[in-house]
Amino acid sequence: MLAAAAGALRRALLGRPVAHASLPSLPCGGSLTLQTTQQIPIGGQLHPMSLALCRLLLAERQPLRLAGRSCMELGSGTGAVGIFAAGLGAAVTLTDQRLPRSATQAPSFSSEGEAEYVTGDSPHQLTDLLLRNVAANAALCALPLAVLELHWGDSRLLGAATRAAPCSLADGGDAMGGSAAGVGYSLILGSDITYEQSAFAALAASISALMLPGGLALIAHETRLTGLRGADIQLDGFAAAARAAGLRVAIEALPDPQPGSSGYLLRLSHAGGVEVEEDR
Repeated sequence: MLAAAAGALRRALLGRPVAHASLPSLPCGGSLTLQTTQQIPIGGQLHPMSLALCRLLLAERQPLRLAGRSCMELGSGTGAVGIFAAGLGAAVTLTDQRLPRSATQAPSFSSEGEAEYVTGDSPHQLTDLLLRNVAANAALCALPLAVLELHWGDSRLLGAATRAAPCSLADGGDAMGGSAAGVGYSLILGSDITYEQSAFAALAASISALMLPGGLALIAHETRLTGLRGADIQLDGFAAAARAAGLRVAIEALPDPQPGSSGYLLRLSHAGGVEVEEDR
């Protein structure tokens, strides 16, 4: 009974992965081949919002001017969204953090009943999974993909990620370098990354730091926790953190969710842009 209750709470907090999921085909007719693993919580598997965000990118690829656009995916996990964007022509940098062993392995217990967690890095690091998926799908991408370690709120890693940014061909730059390289990203993508309250401030500040003036962030959020009046607790919490970080927030229903799931798309931009009404 306790295990069932723990499983239900985990699904409520972290969501449920999609079994036997497949991404839409790319305009070239190709399809991504993605490895997944159950040994990494959340990031090692496909979740409903990553599929919905890929479908939205496919539908909006022309208005978004994806061809040659400098793009970063946050919390990449399998890399599904970022690699799909690269398949649509974007110049993509995929990012995620390295997990400690304690995040992927169950603790053992001492004779006194105290939990003993293993130390060190996990052999199932998200960056390793990303690299395998990048290699498997590189032929479908017009521009090379980059993979970087990134912890939200880590100024050193944020600075390195910003300096590694390519120019945006969509904005008249040169994706191989050019005078405007290394100043940020024109498009930020993320899915299933807005569930941990303690990370909201760091995530919002990182988006603000990485995104170019006039840039756009598209964050796909799955509804997991609702309050007594039906409000999406995690969505409202992250939206508040984004506004506190100086970002303009527009929220709309995310189309084409998986059966049994519902979610929203947050369109974030630097303050000073055009105000967009929330649709929810």
